[in-house]
Amino acid sequence: MSRPSNHLQTLVAHYLASQYPTVLHPFLEASRIPHPVLEHPPSPDLRTVVEDWMALQISDQLEKSRISECVDERENLERLLRIELPRGVALSPTERSLDSISASSLLTVTVSHVPKRVFDTSTASYKASYDLSIITSSVDKTLKVVDFDTGDVAMILQPHRAAILTFAVYPLNPRYILTGSMDGTVVLMDVISREILQTFVSAKYVVRVAFSPNGRFMATASYDRHIVVYEAISSALPPPLDDHSIPLDATDDASLACEPLLRFAEVHRILNMTLHPSGKIVACQTGDHSGGGGERILLYGIEPEETERLACLWTGEEGDDYVLPRMEFLPDGSGIITTTSRGYLNLFTLKGEKRSSVKIHGVVNAGSASSEVIRDCAVIPARGEGCHVVSVGYDCRVRFSKVN
Repeated sequence: MSRPSNHLQTLVAHYLASQYPTVLHPFLEASRIPHPVLEHPPSPDLRTVVEDWMALQISDQLEKSRISECVDERENLERLLRIELPRGVALSPTERSLDSISASSLLTVTVSHVPKRVFDTSTASYKASYDLSIITSSVDKTLKVVDFDTGDVAMILQPHRAAILTFAVYPLNPRYILTGSMDGTVVLMDVISREILQTFVSAKYVVRVAFSPNGRFMATASYDRHIVVYEAISSALPPPLDDHSIPLDATDDASLACEPLLRFAEVHRILNMTLHPSGKIVACQTGDHSGGGGERILLYGIEPEETERLACLWTGEEGDDYVLPRMEFLPDGSGIITTTSRGYLNLFTLKGEKRSSVKIHGVVNAGSASSEVIRDCAVIPARGEGCHVVSVGYDCRVRFSKVN
């Protein structure tokens, strides 16, 4: 029998180091290979090789009909996965902190241009603006809009009877915000009038809400194990002007001056996913509780015929029964930021290399430690080079980090 290749031995060694470290040393002595470096996992790793082989066998046994592949599209997807994160680019420590946003643990965060419409008494006219803002929710049941530059709280909303676990801004008109809560409800809200437009009820905590990029659909996910898809039945845009329309002030915006007419109806009833900046790849973050392998990120093509898995990235983090992991692509799609329950933000390349792991939350302040759980993060391009990572956690802090 021929001796196994060094590559196979390396795959086995890396698997033992991450899953069964107590038996790694005897294997290294017998195989005479160097100790594996966990920060640089092989791609694909042993588990991925085995799972892909098993999936192929199942496919062959069931004699599924083959779906014709679009070669050009496949090549485009593979080209996206080959985007290199430049050497030397790393996640830096905290560069800025907002410490007085909330006395309660912060749960979610995003950065968006939030609309505002006010009446200016000096000119007797309405003025509309879209200010760059941080939107975050906390255990105190509120959704806060914070000025990105000054850190001042510009708006406080409270559409639920319990903590808001997730929210999304409508892509076609940011006056509409969708929120999901521990009270088991999803609320569609208008931030201009601060009116609740619709309420949808689930049996348990609602942990994720999202809009489709074209605004036609919205989806919710809850601990009742249901994903519900809704379709818009009215428009978020203002009706066309006619001869009877009241003229708008020059500083006003028709999208904010009109009545909030957007509504949704349930169409399908089917726990973290995010789209690549290209819109052609979806990343699914999941845990492997049965095998003890920890969390992983699976990459798939977004088109229905792209059913083959493109990549599997092992995060090395153990799952948490109470805290869902979050992730965000870098703006150029070359890497992924992931959260942890240990206070660390991780930066991964699309080949599975953990480029950085930086302690951001739960640091010791004034001699006392705070919670390490990072609840959410958002990534936006920096005004210079690189990008900003805005994160929130149970330590009641908004933290700013930078990738450059």
